[in-house]
Order: sequence, then structure tokens, then C-alpha cells
Amino acid sequence: MKYLILAFKRAIRTVYVPILLVLCAIIAFFAPMISEEEELPKAAVYSADKSEMAGRVVDYLSENLFVECESEEILREKIARGEYNCGLVINDGFEQRVKDGDTDELVLFLTTPSTYISMIYQNHVLAAIYKEYAPYITASLIDDDHFSDEEVIERYSDMISEGGRFTFEVEREDSAIVGEDNRAFAYTVGLSALIIFALIMYGVKSAVTSDLETMRKRIGAGRAVAYSVIPSLSVRAVSVVAAFSAGIVLSAVCNGDAELMGVIGAVVIYTLLVTAFGVAVASVCKNPKVIEIITFFILVGGLVLCPIYYDISIVVPWVGTFRNILPVYWLWLCNESMILMLAITVIMLPASFLLLYVTAKKRK
Repeated sequence: MKYLILAFKRAIRTVYVPILLVLCAIIAFFAPMISEEEELPKAAVYSADKSEMAGRVVDYLSENLFVECESEEILREKIARGEYNCGLVINDGFEQRVKDGDTDELVLFLTTPSTYISMIYQNHVLAAIYKEYAPYITASLIDDDHFSDEEVIERYSDMISEGGRFTFEVEREDSAIVGEDNRAFAYTVGLSALIIFALIMYGVKSAVTSDLETMRKRIGAGRAVAYSVIPSLSVRAVSVVAAFSAGIVLSAVCNGDAELMGVIGAVVIYTLLVTAFGVAVASVCKNPKVIEIITFFILVGGLVLCPIYYDISIVVPWVGTFRNILPVYWLWLCNESMILMLAITVIMLPASFLLLYVTAKKRK
């Protein structure tokens, strides 16, 4: 017990440890709230065509992230100033060209170097235009003297106005219903995974490359690992879990949403698993600078490859397999397959400390 108390006092005296622990608690508290305030930036739309069809397109877009502008000049100016993320200009003669099937360069979509996820806005534009163009496609495919094109188009419009002709339910492969907004989970898990990994890795660097090297020369490698390294990393692991849990519980009390409290168990396993990873890396790498470089690149890789804001594996499928070996992604795996990851942790944790003992004993 006295070794744990000493390790705790040393950790608290280290400036970055209390700061990172407080940051961990703050992230756990505020991350679920980010999605509540999150909103995609607005886009702009201007129609040079004053037909009813163009007006319906503008109305549709106005309900989906677009703001109507009075002229193309105003639209371009506001996009250039960054007031709008991107913009759409509906060219003159839009309705007649749709009826004639002349869809080449039907509209002008404007972006800037700072335009953010333009594909979302383009999808809205395509949906709005296709909604107007679809009945004319249908009419052209029906070769029946009993129905005129106007009748087909009118009936098609009536069906659309009545609402969807079918419904569907989205489920995960494990049969868990997918919620409408999963941002709170993604932000909480993603940001917590990054900060916990950073805190544990820098703790490992301090305990293994500094404390161990000093203590093993005095009391031997085995006793140094048992009485210095393990207590030091245990204090950090317990502190991380306590800080995260405090933030999640406080967030649940303040917001009345206890759904994310289920992540606490995954964080416990993840923290131990990352500790095992850090100890294994430090066992092989004597140079603390190398550990810092590895930590930095894993954190950067986590920001890019982990599904925090956007899941890149949707467009680059191999990423979904590759990131399984990325330590910061293990928190997602711990949450999805807790029993399996616990079993892996039970094997990796003692194995990593055994490796540390063996390598420390061989050092001069």
C-alpha cells in the first residue's frame, strides 16, 4: 500500500498528470453535449428561373440547409466571405429544359477551398432536381394511348404529395436499433480514447524509462518493476478511470441521460489494454523520444481513422480492418466486444510486464 501512496504523491506532483486527468473528466462531461449544439453550416441558393418547378426546388432546399439569396451576385459575395458553405445557382430556363430532358449543366454548384463536406449539399440538390425530373422520365417510358404525359405526371405528383410509398427500419447486425443521433457516443468515445491513450503513454514513458532505470540499479529489475513501475501505472490507470467516470456520471446527472454510463466498463478494459501496449513498447524502446514519436503518430492516426466525426471506412473499406491494430480504436472494440477484449487484456497485461522484467534484467 505504501508504494501506491508514494506513486500517487509522485504522480500528483507531476504537472501534466493532474491537468490531463481534469481534461479527461471535462471531456467526459462536455462531449455528450457537443452534438446538441452541432449544426452543419448553411448553403445558399438563387434561382434565375422563376417557374413553379424551380420554386419547388428552392422550397425543398430551403428546408435542407440552404438559404435563398436575392441575386447571383449576392450569393457569390456571401460564399466568398464565408457566410455560406457553398451555393447553388438554378439557371434560367430550368423548367423547360427539365421537360425537354436537357439536363446538361442544368444548375451551377459553387464551392470554395474552405467548403466543408460539399457532398451532403450536392445530395440535397440532386434529390430536389430528381424529384422534379422523375415524373417526366416515367411519362417517357409509358407508351400507352390511354394516358397522356400530363396525366401520368399529375398522378405521379399526387402520389408524392401523399407521402412515402414504403417505410423501413434500420438495425445493426447485432439487432440493436440505431438511434437518430449517435454523435454524443462518437465524440465521448473518440475524445476519451485519445486523451486516455496520451495520459497512459506519457505515464509509461516516465515510469519505465526514468524510474525503472534508476531503481533497478539499486534494488534489481524484479523489485523495481514490482515496487515502482506497477504502482506508478496502477495509480495512473485508476485515476484515469475515476476521472472519466466522474465526468460521465456528472453529465448524466445534469442532463438526465445515463446512456453513456455503459461506456465506463469499456474504458476500464481499454485503459488496462493501453497500459499493456505502452509497457510492451517501452520494454523494446529504451529511448523516451521514440515513445513520444510513436504516441504522437498513433494519436494523429486516431484522429484520421477513428469514426469520431466521420467514418472514413465507408469510402475506404480497408481502413475498417487496418484500424483494428490502432490502439486508440481499441475503446470502440472494448465497447462492442467487452468479453473478448477483457480476455485479450488478461493475457497482454501480465505478458507485457514479464517482457519488461526480462528486458530490464538484460540491460547493463
